[in-house]
Amino acid sequence: MRAVISLTLLFVLGAASAVTGFIAPNALSSSMSRKAAVRSGCTLKSSKEREGWTFNPFDVNDLSPLDTLQRVGPGPLFIRLFQEKRYEEAVLEYMRKDGCDRPTAQRNMDKFFADPTGWVASKARERDLGEEQPDVNAPTGVMKRPVFSFFWASWCFYLFFIFFPTRIGELGGFHSSSLGSSGQLF
Repeated sequence: MRAVISLTLLFVLGAASAVTGFIAPNALSSSMSRKAAVRSGCTLKSSKEREGWTFNPFDVNDLSPLDTLQRVGPGPLFIRLFQEKRYEEAVLEYMRKDGCDRPTAQRNMDKFFADPTGWVASKARERDLGEEQPDVNAPTGVMKRPVFSFFWASWCFYLFFIFFPTRIGELGGFHSSSLGSSGQLF
């Protein structure tokens, strides 16, 4: 069990060190990003602004990758981390077309990358029918219910990392009838 946890931890740390989204790179290094920034009249976030990310789940103005993960899930987070150029260009283009600030544009693009069809449909309903859409900058999840989130996270940790492994070990591990007479997987 400890070997599995150690390997999982090593994998997560290795993947995190390879990700450029948590590092403060010079965002204007490529000519394509420069062109998009000049065309939109905006500038990409500088290294100093990225170093100022709070990674605080209670900060409504936090634009860190943690905020993306908590608001819309892992899909847009992976696009943000592994296709940073595409993500930045989409945010800048939305800022240029809609005339909004960066938090609104970034959170709209997060929603777009999470569900492109639903996002386009909701924007069409807003434009054609005048439907009010929920505020993308409003507090969500942990920001609205921190005590519940803490207890839910504690319960899930206990269940999956303490109770289930202990109970499976007490019962003798996993057994499969397709493996023959021994049938033991672990």
